[in-house]
Amino acid sequence: MAYLRGLIIALLIGLTIFFNLERLNFTQLNIINLASFVYILGVSAVISIISMPILRRASVTASLVIWLGIYIFCKIFLFNDRPILGGLYTYLTVTELVLLTVLILLAHKVADTLNDFEEVIANISLSQVDGRVQQFQEAKDIVDGEMLRSRRFHRPLSVVVVRPEADSINTTLHRIVQEVQQAMMERYVFTSLAHVISDCIERTNFVLAHSENNRFILLCPETNINDTTGLVEHIRNVATEKLGVSVACGVSSFPDQALTFEELVNHAEKNIKYSNHVAKPSVSPVDARNGHHQSL
Repeated sequence: MAYLRGLIIALLIGLTIFFNLERLNFTQLNIINLASFVYILGVSAVISIISMPILRRASVTASLVIWLGIYIFCKIFLFNDRPILGGLYTYLTVTELVLLTVLILLAHKVADTLNDFEEVIANISLSQVDGRVQQFQEAKDIVDGEMLRSRRFHRPLSVVVVRPEADSINTTLHRIVQEVQQAMMERYVFTSLAHVISDCIERTNFVLAHSENNRFILLCPETNINDTTGLVEHIRNVATEKLGVSVACGVSSFPDQALTFEELVNHAEKNIKYSNHVAKPSVSPVDARNGHHQSL
C-alpha cells in the first residue's frame, strides 16, 4: 500500500504542476501559455486510464500512442490557431508533450497497482473457485437431499472437515499489522485451499465453505469411511505441496458414526487431528449400540 500511496502522491504533484505551470513567471512576460485543450486532454487521459478497464489493461506504449496521437490530431486540425514548431512555439509544444507523457505514465503506474490489488482481492473470493465450493449456509438443500437419499436407499455417505492449521501460517510484523496480516493470510490460505480441495474431489462430491469457523465440509455420497483415507491424504499432500501449509482433517460416516448431518459434522470435528496422520474415529453412540466401531 505504501507504493500505491506514493504513486497517488506523485500523480497529484504532477497534476498540480500541470495546472499551475503558467503561474511560474520567469520574466515579466509569461512565456508558458499552454493551449486550453491540453488541460482537458490531460485530465481525460488520467481519469480514463485509471477508471476504464480496457485502458487500464492496455500497455503503456499503446496509451502513449493513443493520447499523444489525439494531441497531435487536435493540434493540427482542431486547435491550429498557432504554429506547432518555430521559436517559442517549439518550446511550448515540447512542454505540452512532456507533461502529457508524464501524466500518462503516472496514471498507468497507478492503474497497474490497482489491477494487482484487485487481483489479490479476486483470489480471496470463493466465487472464483469454478462454482465447486458453496457457502455452508446456502447448501441446506444439497445436504438434505443427499442425507435423504442415503437413508432411503441405505447407501453410505461420508463427511470430511478440513481446516488450515493456524500454526503453519507465520508472520513477523508489528502486533497491529500482524493481526491484519494474519487475518488476510488466513483468508487467502482458506480460499486457496478451496481451489486445492475442488481439484482433488470427485464431481459427485460437494464442498461446503464454512467461513465463520474457517473450515470446509466435504459431503461425499456413496463413500464409506475407509474410502476417505486416500482422499484425505491426497488433500493434505497437495495442500502442503502447493500452499506450503498443513491441514487438519476429521472424518465421520453415515450411518456408522451418526445419523444426521449435524451429528456427522460434530463427530468429524471431534476426530480432527493436527498432524500428518489421519484421525481415527472414536466410538459413537450408534457404534456403542451396535457393539462395534470403525477406524481409518
